[in-house]
Amino acid sequence: MADEFLPKNKQFWESRGNIRFSQFYKAVEKLGLRATQPNSGSSHYAIRKPDILTNGLESFIVNIYEGMSKQANGDVIKCLLRYGIKESELIKALRK
Repeated sequence: MADEFLPKNKQFWESRGNIRFSQFYKAVEKLGLRATQPNSGSSHYAIRKPDILTNGLESFIVNIYEGMSKQANGDVIKCLLRYGIKESELIKALRK
C-alpha cells in the first residue's frame, strides 16, 4: 500500500538525507509551528501545533534532533505533511 503522505516531488524525497537539523528548526518558525525542548537537557526538540499552547501530547507533531538519518528525515517530512503542511510550503521553508 502506498503511503498517501509520501511527497510527490521525487527530487525532494530522494534528497531528504541532505536535510540538516538547523534547516528543520528554521522551517518550524517559517511554517508557523512551535519548537520546544525539555528542561532536562535533551538534544531533541518537539515540533508542536501552534494553536495548542500546552506541551502535552495533544500539541505534539514530531521530534527532531541533530544527526537524524535519511529515514528519520523522511518520517519527519511525512508527519508534517500528515499534519497538513503543503509540500511546496515545506520545500520552500527548508531552503537554506
